[in-house]
Amino acid sequence: MGLYEYVVGLMTIVSGLALTEIALRLSRLIEHRRTVRWDALPLLCALLGIGTLVVSWSNAWHPDNAMAAGFTVGAFMIPLFANLMLYMTIATTLPSDPAPDTDLRAFYDTHNATFWSLFTLTMAQFIVRVIVIPAFRGEPVPLWVWPTSAAVLGLGIAPIFWRNRLFHYLATIGMILLIVGPALFTEF
Repeated sequence: MGLYEYVVGLMTIVSGLALTEIALRLSRLIEHRRTVRWDALPLLCALLGIGTLVVSWSNAWHPDNAMAAGFTVGAFMIPLFANLMLYMTIATTLPSDPAPDTDLRAFYDTHNATFWSLFTLTMAQFIVRVIVIPAFRGEPVPLWVWPTSAAVLGLGIAPIFWRNRLFHYLATIGMILLIVGPALFTEF
């Protein structure tokens, strides 16, 4: 087993912790389901975070992953940082210790800029690591990847500054379709 396999193993542990964290937060909300004021937007953001985590983890294990060749300790820091950022992103989607009268809409209104900032930083790092660096090395990058990457960054940045709820719904659903959608049909 080489360094890359150990790194992916560590990423798997961090990913598992992130999934556990969101499951615990959701279960605490479900405990208070009768008194919680529910809102779909933070739940969609949690779904986006989970979907992105699964896609990221499956890409790390994919046999064609360019990171596997010539992997160094320095290169280890980039995916580890991204994985930790994704963990923090997921952790901002739902309250950590919800009270019985938690208002998810108010929670989202207070925390959405943090979520979208962390999510956009995570996506920017992923785009640089998986698309830009290989392109500079002369490796082939499909043409459709560039506009898709621009759309992901644009949809991630816009909700930080634009407080329109309908737009937040559309941006979240758009991100789910752009990031998670294609992975549902990708053979591993």
